[in-house]
Amino acid sequence: MKQGLKGKLGIVGCGNMACGILAGVLANRVARPSSVFVYDVSPKASADFKKRFHVNVAADVLSIFQKTDIVLLAVKPQNLSDALAGLREEKHAPLVITILAGVPRKKVGSFLPSKANVVRAMPNLGAMVASSFTAICASKPSDLARARKLFEACGKVVAVSENKMDLITVLSGSGPAYFFLLMELLTAEGVRHGLSHVAAGELAVQTALGAARLAGAQGSAKPSDLRKAVTSKGGTTEAVVDHLELSGIRNIFSGAIRRGLKRAKELGRRT
Repeated sequence: MKQGLKGKLGIVGCGNMACGILAGVLANRVARPSSVFVYDVSPKASADFKKRFHVNVAADVLSIFQKTDIVLLAVKPQNLSDALAGLREEKHAPLVITILAGVPRKKVGSFLPSKANVVRAMPNLGAMVASSFTAICASKPSDLARARKLFEACGKVVAVSENKMDLITVLSGSGPAYFFLLMELLTAEGVRHGLSHVAAGELAVQTALGAARLAGAQGSAKPSDLRKAVTSKGGTTEAVVDHLELSGIRNIFSGAIRRGLKRAKELGRRT
């Protein structure tokens, strides 16, 4: 069991990521439902959290800030200014942990009381099954320690400098979608060549799961070494991998990551 958070936890924005984080926090008893307050502009989203997790629903964002000691900010980047409107003069300043893609800590802090401290974090959807990778950054070690305690309930946590956060957002925050895409493609090819959709889907999921577990169990082994171990000379794996390489898959993926980094910077400028 994880050591509990000190004080009350507030969550602003009741989307999938907040759901995954809260599920991990409560399952590991890092916080109790009675000490958690949530708010979303959608009353239904807040009500769903209350029904599922038995937490408290706050009347507005101001109430969250007044009632809690740590606030997880999980709104969409473009909604930041609306979500935090009117908070600059608030006297109580809880620690704010933001998971907004592309938005620097300084930008978030500009909407908050001057004495508020901000931690920037980037988890991923693996939080929903306690398998997230979360990067965190802050100016104070004590703030990092509090954020680490929150996110360790959902998976692995690494502290980084803020200038690496956009990169981690694109590689890891968005990363599950890339693996889902590959699973989608494997499923489609299985169906195209005669498998049922159910069988093809199970094949894709189980193959991905086995590969991930194998990579995790190998310690210092590089993914390239594991790939080579599967690739027999003159075999089917080599035929497929060679075709992907000749088709420029590395350049395609590198270009896609550059596009994601550009978008992350755009999101930061638009808030």
